[in-house]
Amino acid sequence: ILQQQLKCNPSTAELGVELFYYILPLLNEETTNYLPTKTLFFTCLEKLGESHICGVEFEMPRLLGRILKEPCLSEYLSPHFSPSNVCTANLLIMYKSISQEIGQKYDVSFALLSKFDVDNWLHMKNPKLNQRSQFIEIVIKGLSALGSDPPVEAMMLHGLYRKHLLTVFEFQFPEHYGEILASLLQSSSGTTDVAPIAISVWVDVLNSLAHPTQIHIKISLREQLRAYAQNQEKLHYQEILETTELLARHFTQERLQYGLYGLYPKCRHYMDVYALLLGMIGHGLIISSLNTHQGLVSDKMCEKVWPYIRDMFAPLIAPYSMQNVKENMASWIQQLTDDRSVLLPWITADVQCAQKILNSFQECILFLLHVLPGKFYFDVDVLALTTIISACGIILNYIWQWYVTTYAHGSVKEHILNPIHQTLLVLPWHNFWPSLNDLEVMLRVSILKKLRCVSQ
Repeated sequence: ILQQQLKCNPSTAELGVELFYYILPLLNEETTNYLPTKTLFFTCLEKLGESHICGVEFEMPRLLGRILKEPCLSEYLSPHFSPSNVCTANLLIMYKSISQEIGQKYDVSFALLSKFDVDNWLHMKNPKLNQRSQFIEIVIKGLSALGSDPPVEAMMLHGLYRKHLLTVFEFQFPEHYGEILASLLQSSSGTTDVAPIAISVWVDVLNSLAHPTQIHIKISLREQLRAYAQNQEKLHYQEILETTELLARHFTQERLQYGLYGLYPKCRHYMDVYALLLGMIGHGLIISSLNTHQGLVSDKMCEKVWPYIRDMFAPLIAPYSMQNVKENMASWIQQLTDDRSVLLPWITADVQCAQKILNSFQECILFLLHVLPGKFYFDVDVLALTTIISACGIILNYIWQWYVTTYAHGSVKEHILNPIHQTLLVLPWHNFWPSLNDLEVMLRVSILKKLRCVSQ
């Protein structure tokens, strides 16, 4: 009768809605154990839900509230929850409400969130930039709530959050690229109020950036990074420059605020991810620079590329001079380092983690040497030799100068120097033609090494 009245007079809809909610408290053990009443109530709820609630936007918040309050009724109510066509404001409110009530109700949360067609919302509702940012924030918090190692029963929900985040990440790329990257870095830092996110979330984003190259945490760096450099199309030159600056800024701030023993104690869980991320951006920068500045000779190309690579990796691999950074350092670190001249990038226990980042740094340098153009000579017989010397010599000179100013100090310990030396020794130093000044510096470093040995 109510369904017929609704067709003839839509103003009677409220009566059907109230009857729907009136029946709900009648569902108890006594009524559901008696088949006739169970069938009657279930049939009424199904028909009233279909005709008076499902697809009615202003009924969705009330229905959702009831589901969240009484999850035991979810099987009767969830089929009528249909948020796909609601306005953006209501969608954000409801999505947030569900995400805040996750608790241990993973199955209920999944059933509700799976009703949100995020791709359809983005294309049909065309939400504003700030509304999409709100959605991203909610999803990141949801992923953080599930932690870095989600329980088995939450894996479907976790996968749904990942899918929703990736959908927004790829929508009108790169509008939310920097925002999501910064959010993931912050959520992985171990300094937020919520648990860190799972590595799988990072892998999703890296694979989206690397498409069609497939990124895997445990596969050889060189193979993946060079494939990425050859195939990546998503990030343009300026975006890559901004990414290197973002990474350098983030890790520098983290180091100054929490890096008494380097960054590895607080983010060692993500070292494989960070090694890939830094390597991808470094390789992307090299190729993008070559394409953007075609015809630029080696010295000018090195001058453009090297500072970005150096600064991006420095917070994770370089000692900090207390004299240069003390003013910007957290007060608690200052108090504990009054007797130090250098703040080292890692402790002995973290050498293995540090080596992962050093390997990524090494791959960037080797790739730069591999693709760097040399100065052009007309003498065909010596072309190959002069090209190698020109390309290698310039970048190796930059690396030598950086090594001397950064590591050639008495306060830098062996557990720092040994991995650094292993990393740099694989470079083609036989192509390095040192200047007189370089030779003088080498002599001073040699003397310092002897003094260190004597003191030990």
